[in-house]
Amino acid sequence: MKDSGRLPALAAWAGISAAGIVVAFLGGRWGAPEAGNPLPPPAEEGSDKVPARPVEEHRGPRASRGYGPEAPAPRSPQEPAGDPSRGETGEPAPRPLDLEPALLAARRAAAEPEDERALEVVHRAAAEWTERVLDDPEALASTLARFDTTRDAAELGFLAAVLGRVADPEVEEAAVRIARGDAHPSRRAAAFDVLDALDTPAAIDAALETLAREPDAAVRLAALRSIPDPTGASWDEAAPVADRLGEILAHDSDAEARRRAAVLLARWHRGDDEFRPVLEALSHDPDPAVRAGAAYACEVAGRRDESVTAALVQALRSPSEDNLVRENAWRALGSLGPLPPEAHEAYEAFRAAREGEGGSDDG
Repeated sequence: MKDSGRLPALAAWAGISAAGIVVAFLGGRWGAPEAGNPLPPPAEEGSDKVPARPVEEHRGPRASRGYGPEAPAPRSPQEPAGDPSRGETGEPAPRPLDLEPALLAARRAAAEPEDERALEVVHRAAAEWTERVLDDPEALASTLARFDTTRDAAELGFLAAVLGRVADPEVEEAAVRIARGDAHPSRRAAAFDVLDALDTPAAIDAALETLAREPDAAVRLAALRSIPDPTGASWDEAAPVADRLGEILAHDSDAEARRRAAVLLARWHRGDDEFRPVLEALSHDPDPAVRAGAAYACEVAGRRDESVTAALVQALRSPSEDNLVRENAWRALGSLGPLPPEAHEAYEAFRAAREGEGGSDDG
């Protein structure tokens, strides 16, 4: 699943996992605040408050996945980005093939997260090496070879960010192989981040296998992120995805995994039975971030069933419920109009209360 949102602060490089470093490169990914979450959400400008909705729930186009907000989508090595520098014969001027300086820049940026110059250098190195990989099969081969062996968190983040920009079958095959069978959790997580950036259906089987047996929460989260939207999927193809997401939502020990599973299930479910875990989470999950994600999932699913509106009204009318849960329930109800009388009454009462407290009427 592809989160949209804001680019995390690159200062978060210090002491985080390979998956966290990939996040810093790819941008736009953060979860509900929790112990050990390497990238907490940025506050809104001019405020120290938590954003009104998780950034995953931000409306708008899919977040870019490169080295800044305007980065293009992954492209094939066969697609030229423009004319390279030419020598006297008109042929591309040869460049020395050396990945080490770029990896050194990545390690320095990870070791010195407050050094803005180091961060600028590593971003420039990543952009330049990505272009090199897209233009030069030998550069791609050396990048894949290093990705296949390194365990260094900074290197994994750098290499995954580069490879996630290369729409090449060899990259996809390598990422699937590592995600499925590598012995090291940080490498499995980095491989899933490559698959996430590629936005490929090839990630689905590997993700489902991992979610069924993976003990490491960071790897499970990376696997969940890699599951694409069900565009073009058949009814039969959706069944195992929905089943596994329902299991994660009902039983996973990690709150962020449950929250992500709720939103994914809103997109992959096929009927009432498969959507029921979302309503159960909205009513009973002990973590408010999961309940907020379940309320948002009701908005994503767009189901006008009585069971959905009743669960949203219950959350909205509970004075002890978390504010973000109630806010998301209100927005979800608004998106499901026209509403039956009881639901409409609850919606209008909450809107009046918001306006009285100075909230914006943007539901």
